[in-house]
Amino acid sequence: MNYTLPFLDQAKSMPKYFFLLRAFGHFKIPFLSDYSKQRILHLFANKNNPHPARWKQFYYEVKNNGVLYSGFLGNYIDWFAFFFGADEKNLLENIYKPILATSADPIYIDVGGNIGHHALYLSRHASLIHSFEPVSTCLAEFRRKVSRADVSNIVLHDYAIGESDYDAEINCSVGFNGGTNSFSKEHDSANTRVELVRVKAFDNLDLPELARSVLVKIDVEGFEYAALSGMIQFLVKTRPFVMCELSAQSLKMFQLNNSSLKTMLPHDYIFLDADKLSLRPRINWRLNYLRSFQICHDFRGNVLCAPLERLNSLRKF
Repeated sequence: MNYTLPFLDQAKSMPKYFFLLRAFGHFKIPFLSDYSKQRILHLFANKNNPHPARWKQFYYEVKNNGVLYSGFLGNYIDWFAFFFGADEKNLLENIYKPILATSADPIYIDVGGNIGHHALYLSRHASLIHSFEPVSTCLAEFRRKVSRADVSNIVLHDYAIGESDYDAEINCSVGFNGGTNSFSKEHDSANTRVELVRVKAFDNLDLPELARSVLVKIDVEGFEYAALSGMIQFLVKTRPFVMCELSAQSLKMFQLNNSSLKTMLPHDYIFLDADKLSLRPRINWRLNYLRSFQICHDFRGNVLCAPLERLNSLRKF
């Protein structure tokens, strides 16, 4: 999280009517999409135009997916976690959870852990989670959330994943959306604070249990090429599902290295528009159906990279 957290004894309780708005965000209404509900919620609690000093102090604790989640409304991710139960909830419910359920002992790899939102949401569905987050402010909030939730199966690593082992400067957000931290200076104009962090290649890590990994999430704001470059051996040997977010900066870095997401993974993977696919409440995991969700070369958004031999295990969902 990339603003100064108030001490908890200075935090203000949420206005009671916000919990009514939360119930509205959770309630399924025919023909009313989450985006439409978000627009309605903005009439009362606009996440894009908060009053910084006021919103940062609004603290809450709720149960999301059976796990205690504590946050502040002055953070983009925490805003979604309160009003909708999760950020990227369709992805988490309709893709992440079914994939983890294909194994009796699943390990989830979270590259770009930020403030711990995805890790906490999935902590009841993975036997072990390894999360990688280098930014000090995000690490502090991640650790606070995990401690408050009393979750014991998340291992947090205080470094980034890249193509090799070195130190690098990362550009950190000072704005409302703390999820834009990036090694690229051009990624977001709000990334004005610079921090020196460690970077390590995934293939160099001495963590034998990673061989049981079922799912890898990579959300590193334009650093995807570097992260994948450092885990080629792992991907070839373990063949997990990979959820990778692509931005304009991501595509630029692939192009500069004469590469693409598809060339970084084994040849017998299929690459799917996860955002569009996740809108299906019961996904048909048959290959012929999935082909209609394959991405084009300039796609931007979340991509599900699926090893073909693992699709059979998903068909029961």
